[in-house]
Amino acid sequence: MNKKPYTILMIHNLTNKLFDKLLENLNTPENMDKIQMTLLEPVISYTYNRIYPYFMLIIIIFILTFILVIIILGILLKKILY
Repeated sequence: MNKKPYTILMIHNLTNKLFDKLLENLNTPENMDKIQMTLLEPVISYTYNRIYPYFMLIIIIFILTFILVIIILGILLKKILY
C-alpha cells in the first residue's frame, strides 16, 4: 500500500500550521518593534550611508548640467540678438 500521499499531506498541513503560528507571533506589536529596531533600522542606515555619496554626486552633476544649459542658452540668445 502506498503511504506517500498521506505523508506529503501531513507534512503540508504541518508546515501550513507552523507558518500560520509564526506569522501570528510575528505580528504582535512587541515583535514588530524588535524586528524594526534590530533588522530594519540597521539595514536602512547602512544602505543610506553607502548610497549617500553617490546621491550627492548625482545632485552635483545635475546642478552643473543645469548651469551649463543656462550658460549655453545665454550665449546662443546673445548671438541671435546681436
